[in-house]
Amino acid sequence: MPDLTLPRFGIEIEGYVPFELEEELCEKLDDLNCDYGGDGSIRTPDNYKYNDIEIKTPPLNLEEFNKFTRKLERALKKYKVGTNTSCGLHVHTSHPKFFKKEYLKKINYTWLAIEDVLFTIQNAQRMYSGACERYYFDYVRNGGLRKFGNSRRAFKRGGFGYSRNALNFGALGEHGTIECRIHRGTVDVERMRNWVYLVNKFYEYCLNNYKATEVITLLKTPCNDEKVQRVWDLLKLDKKRREYFTKFVNPKLYPRLNDQVKDGMEAKHLNSKIKWYQNRFKLNKPVDWRLRGYTDGTRPQTRAEIAYFELLRAKKKADTKFNRDFYGRGRASLPSVISSY
Repeated sequence: MPDLTLPRFGIEIEGYVPFELEEELCEKLDDLNCDYGGDGSIRTPDNYKYNDIEIKTPPLNLEEFNKFTRKLERALKKYKVGTNTSCGLHVHTSHPKFFKKEYLKKINYTWLAIEDVLFTIQNAQRMYSGACERYYFDYVRNGGLRKFGNSRRAFKRGGFGYSRNALNFGALGEHGTIECRIHRGTVDVERMRNWVYLVNKFYEYCLNNYKATEVITLLKTPCNDEKVQRVWDLLKLDKKRREYFTKFVNPKLYPRLNDQVKDGMEAKHLNSKIKWYQNRFKLNKPVDWRLRGYTDGTRPQTRAEIAYFELLRAKKKADTKFNRDFYGRGRASLPSVISSY
């Protein structure tokens, strides 16, 4: 019987395989008790030579996972499975405590506080990938911690919001797991082991060692070298893993990650003020910016309407800036030196 007090992990490896080796690979994956199939989001180097594949390992505890990957490594190398920037490595984690609201809140808040550091050890493209959207975006959309911490929606498809968030709670309803989608695609088994080790340390902190003051302090701290080391301290990484992850940190991503937070807070503040005007003065007319007024042809008349209209204008600008920083629209090209983790 599995020890239910330990988290269990299953990973999804997105990649591609040569046509002539696909059948043999699938036979080997059957022997390893892995599920597999295609994934339309994967772009293969040559559609006439390769086929996309997503490999799903069985659920295992950390010790079992490390042993299992030795066998998996031989299969990935033998059958020449490859990855590119369209691929990801997703880690599904299950634990009985995930179905208790108090622990979901702790996981929420801790992830919000440290996800910027986790993005710095990935390729820069992951910051703007629709497949692992930064979870901070949902925090802004849902009006801050008070509403964001409501875990009732976590058990429905899509979780707290978008099912392709870097941390996807929607998988709780479908698979009984929380899915971490932030990692770039890889067939390097050492990276898989180290990443699952870090994910395990994250949940270990949330479920057993959580301290609200530590998390709130980190949430308010800009992304920089000092914060990186404080996150490793928080998760109690051993010396080997601390050095391993630190060497992949890309400081050139700090300003962009901090811009996202700054613009997000501005957008959240404006949203709060707009809601106050809507409730206080019953203002809910749809706006037509071409008419510089409302869609019914009228323009703001009272002082409250004028102030409300100016808030909507400011929100429009803030949203544009916010979306630009989250999706890279209108930004300069990505840093020339990007993390290779």
